Amino acid sequence: MSSSPAPRVPLAQAILVVPQAHYRVLDTRFQEEMYELFHRHFISRALHMICTPVIVTGLLVALAHMKLGALPIDAAIVTAAALIAYHLYADRVAGLVTAPLVMLSCAVAHRIDSHYGPQALLAAGALVFFGGLIQMFSHGAEPIPPPLSGVYGFIPVGEWFGRATPRQRVFSVLQGLMFTGLEIWAAPRVWVLQNLHLLMSAGYKPQLRAEIDARVALILTDSRHGWPGQAGLRVARISESPREHHYLSPAESTPALR
Repeated sequence: MSSSPAPRVPLAQAILVVPQAHYRVLDTRFQEEMYELFHRHFISRALHMICTPVIVTGLLVALAHMKLGALPIDAAIVTAAALIAYHLYADRVAGLVTAPLVMLSCAVAHRIDSHYGPQALLAAGALVFFGGLIQMFSHGAEPIPPPLSGVYGFIPVGEWFGRATPRQRVFSVLQGLMFTGLEIWAAPRVWVLQNLHLLMSAGYKPQLRAEIDARVALILTDSRHGWPGQAGLRVARISESPREHHYLSPAESTPALR
């Protein structure tokens, strides 16, 4: 058994998993890859497609309260216009598909705001919170990603749970609660990616689909192919069966945070 100290995982990596995904919002190719990588199970994709419009509508309800002086518009309208512009920037066709959905969401938000009056903010909070919570729970259908997996790769939930320490299990619960906030933050920008996924499944941009599928397959073999800054994990050789993982380095204690 190696006497070296436990590997140390950077705090941002431990909390955010892929820190770059939360600020490289204009790198649409990277966003597309990350969406496909972390939403491979039907349950996860379906619940996201249901809850993302709910979250966006809730956010627009809250923004509808913010009037812009004497202008005949409010922050919800400005935000909806910015979202449409971003979605068109991400992909023109997927953006055109998403644009009327954003407009509908904005119209529903104003309807909620006018109907509930002062109580509209409570409705907005409920839509946003429970939408984010459901999306967070939907990731339970996905394999455990690094760094929580302990390796530079993804492992099935059952396998991870069987060998996880109590500390890792507690941390996963705390991480999940924080992920609710990240789901809310991501919802406006991933709406167009969800529609892009549907379009590519129907034959749109087959070359892009093939390239992203190849990138996802490569990242699944070693997550260091996907994003920089990963450290403190074990190297795993994944066999032909995705449920079998053979560790090349000796088993060590749970990675510490720094």
